[in-house]
Amino acid sequence: QKIINGIQEIANHNYNVRLEITGSTEFEEVSKNFNRMAKRLTDYHNSTISDLMASKKYMETIINSISEPIIGLNNNMEILFINNEALNVLNLKREEVIRKSAQEIAMRNDLLRKLIRELLDNKEDISKNKRESLKIYADNKESYFQVKYMAISQIGVDGITTEKRGNVIMLKNITEFQELDTAKTTFLSTISHELKTPISAILMSLKLLEDKRIGVLNPEQEDLSNSIKENSERLLGITSELLNMTQVESGKLQLKP
Repeated sequence: QKIINGIQEIANHNYNVRLEITGSTEFEEVSKNFNRMAKRLTDYHNSTISDLMASKKYMETIINSISEPIIGLNNNMEILFINNEALNVLNLKREEVIRKSAQEIAMRNDLLRKLIRELLDNKEDISKNKRESLKIYADNKESYFQVKYMAISQIGVDGITTEKRGNVIMLKNITEFQELDTAKTTFLSTISHELKTPISAILMSLKLLEDKRIGVLNPEQEDLSNSIKENSERLLGITSELLNMTQVESGKLQLKP
């Protein structure tokens, strides 16, 4: 009965069980071998746990070293891992989110709710990433991020088919590019305005010059006048298109049906 109980304890992963059976040489030998086996299982179990913990810590170090916010979710939408950058952007604490339902946390976190909603909306085609930049206020400044969703798959037990294990949400910081794009738009808008004024002055002067009340132009002067007018109008058209483009990018274009 002691041997049976000991085997059941081992089956339940209680490797600290030991047998102390005396009075029979055979049972004493069985007891010694059982205890030797239990000790080796204990050592192996502790070694395996130690290796797993070391691997887990190593993976956490790698994830936290990534400078872009990253969140890992399983199929049940529970947060498996999240790096420090993501915690900072979402204004959350690690102990509040690990192994917790992302949907429940999203109920009190607007940014996470937006990210989760996009993930659920694109569930059928997870490769369809969000094109528009996401504006986030963090560290007392506005930052812009490009959201990327990735499905995580793993080879199944049959070694052939793949099984979906969850999703990863990554936020790529594009603040620098957004600022450059804004600077470009502002530059083009300024240039367009600055060019439009002298071109309009040239056309006005040309119109006065062509007025027959102040004198008639000879054929050569008339050809030069037409050339100036043609090129000025072409340049005016280009600056108008540039101005329209900057208005489109800034969302201020006024349609005139």
